[in-house]
Amino acid sequence: MESRYVGKSSLPTRLSEFDVEHYFALTDSDLAAIIHKFRPEGRAGAAIQLVFLRASGHTLDQLNTLPRQLLRYVGEKLGVPTPTIASLRTIYHRYKTLYEHQVWACGYLGLTRLDEVQWSGLAAWMRQDAAESLSLEELLQHAHSWLYERRLLIPSTRALQDLARSIWVGIERGLLATIG
Repeated sequence: MESRYVGKSSLPTRLSEFDVEHYFALTDSDLAAIIHKFRPEGRAGAAIQLVFLRASGHTLDQLNTLPRQLLRYVGEKLGVPTPTIASLRTIYHRYKTLYEHQVWACGYLGLTRLDEVQWSGLAAWMRQDAAESLSLEELLQHAHSWLYERRLLIPSTRALQDLARSIWVGIERGLLATIG
C-alpha cells in the first residue's frame, strides 16, 4: 500500500511532480465524473477534494495555501484556469460548496464515516496493536492505515489521539501493575 500521505490532514506547501502524478493523479473516470457532476467553476475544488481524500483518507478542511504543482496539474487535466496561488478560502466562497464537494468525493470513493460498531472495532484493534507499537505516534499511524484499508473516513486527529492516549495509558498501567 502506498501510504505516504495516509492520515495527513493537510497538504504540504510544496509537492514534487512525482508526488502529484503518483499520489494525487486524476484518472479518466475521475475526470468524467467531475465534468458530469460539476459546472466548470466548481471542478477544480471537487478534483482537489477527491485526490486529497484518495491519498490521505481525510477531508481537506485546512485553509492553508494549496501547492502550485497540484493547482497546475488539476487545471491542466480539467482544462480550466486555476490560480497560481490559492487556498481553500479562495476556491470556496461558500462553506456549503466545500461540504458538498467533500460529500460527493466520499461517495465517489466509497468512503464512509465510522459508526459506533466500527469505533469499537477500531478500539479493540488498537488495544491489540498497542502491545506491539513502540510509540503513541506509531499506534496512530497504524490506526490511520487500518481505517484507510477499510475505506473508512479517518476521523479528526483529536478524536484518534484521545482514543490512542486512553489505550496507551491502559497499557502503561498494565505494565506498571505487572512490574509492581
